[in-house]
Amino acid sequence: MKLTLTIALALTTLGLAIAPAAQALERVKMRTLGGFVTFHVPAENTCFDPGERFRTKATFRRDRTAVGRTARPLKVQFLREGRRQRTDRRAPFAYAIGVPDDAGLGRLEYSLRMQVRTRPGGGTSRTWVQLDRHVLIQPKTWASCA
Repeated sequence: MKLTLTIALALTTLGLAIAPAAQALERVKMRTLGGFVTFHVPAENTCFDPGERFRTKATFRRDRTAVGRTARPLKVQFLREGRRQRTDRRAPFAYAIGVPDDAGLGRLEYSLRMQVRTRPGGGTSRTWVQLDRHVLIQPKTWASCA
C-alpha cells in the first residue's frame, strides 16, 4: 500500500515537472470614452522559443456612469512587428500570436489595438486604444527567463 502511494506520488511529481508551464496572462486595463478596454497579454520580458505561440485577448466593458454615451467595440487588430496578423470584428477578441520559426534571439514587438465607437449624444466618434508590448525570444533555460 505504501509502495503504491509512493510510486503514484513520484509519478505525479515527475509529471508536473515535465509538463510545460502555462504562461500567466497579465491584465492591462485602459480607460476610453464610454468604457474600459482590458488586454490580457503575457508579462513583459516573458521568454518564448522560436516557433512557439502565445495567447492574447482583448475585452471591453461599458462604463455605466457615462451618461448619454453608448460605446461598443468595432474591431480588434493583432499586430506582430508592425504587421497586422488578424482582425477580429466579433467577440471573443482572442488570437495566438506565433513567434517565427526562423526568428533570432532578441525581442519580438507586438501590439493589440481596439477601435471603439462612441456616440456622445448625437454624433459618432471612433477612437483607437492601443497596447504595445514585447516578449523575449531566447531559450527558457537561460537565467534571465527564470
